[in-house]
Amino acid sequence: MPETAATKPEKNAKKNNYYFSSLTVNGLTPSFNMFTYNYDLALNEDTTIYATTVANAVYSGESSYAVKTGENTIVLKVTSETGYVTNYTINVNAAKDCTLYVNTTGTTVLGDTNGDGKIDIVDLANIRLYLLNIYNFNEYQKLAADTNKDGKVDLVDLANLRLHLLGIYTIK
Repeated sequence: MPETAATKPEKNAKKNNYYFSSLTVNGLTPSFNMFTYNYDLALNEDTTIYATTVANAVYSGESSYAVKTGENTIVLKVTSETGYVTNYTINVNAAKDCTLYVNTTGTTVLGDTNGDGKIDIVDLANIRLYLLNIYNFNEYQKLAADTNKDGKVDLVDLANLRLHLLGIYTIK
C-alpha cells in the first residue's frame, strides 16, 4: 500500500523511529533530509552509500545492488522498532554497469576508498584523482584514503596504498 498522510505516522523521529539520520554519497540530489524520500544519483563506477538510522531503527535492505547502464530504481528500507517501514527511493542513472553498496556500519576499511570491501587498483586511482583535484571524496572516503591516520590525504597515503598492492607494506 502506498504511503499517504493518512497511513504514515506523524513525522517524529523520537517516537516513530523509521528514518535514516544520514545518507552520504557523492552526487546525491537533493541534499539528504530525513523526511525527503526520493533522490537522484548519477554513477560512473562502483559506489558506496554510507547510511545511518535514528536510534532503535534498522536498515532492512540489501547490502549491495547491481546497477545496469541507464535508469535504475533502488529502494532503501528503514524499519522501526514497531515494524513500520519507510522506503527511501534513489533513482540511479548509471553510465555503465556497476554496483551500489550500502554501508550501515559507519566504519571504513583503510585503503578501501570505494567501499567494495577490498583494496585494489581502483582505490589507488581514486586517491590519485583526489590528489589531482579531479575527484572529490565524501567524509568516509577521506577516512579510508588516510592510510597513515594523520588526518590528511596526501602522497604518503598514495605511496602506502601502492606498497600495499605490491605486498611490501600492510595497511592496518
